[in-house]
Amino acid sequence: MNLEADEFIKFAAYVRGSDWRNTLSAELKVDRRSLVLLLASDEPIPDRFANHVLDKIEDKLLRDSFSLKAFRNKVARIKDVPLQRRAA
Repeated sequence: MNLEADEFIKFAAYVRGSDWRNTLSAELKVDRRSLVLLLASDEPIPDRFANHVLDKIEDKLLRDSFSLKAFRNKVARIKDVPLQRRAA
């Protein structure tokens, strides 16, 4: 697998937020410092790490798609309701 460190970091931040270093190192069962040093080096990202992050992205995208569908359905229902009833 060929996941670059900058892509890995963007993906990790997307699925785990600003605390991605701590969360991800715990999930991967590696020392936080070791993870940060690996990402700062020219070493390739281990497949186990890349697969973990990519799986989490797929999960998040699936959850987000369900949320978007629910929001889209809610908006459609609200638009179908007459204006006077929305205020009630």
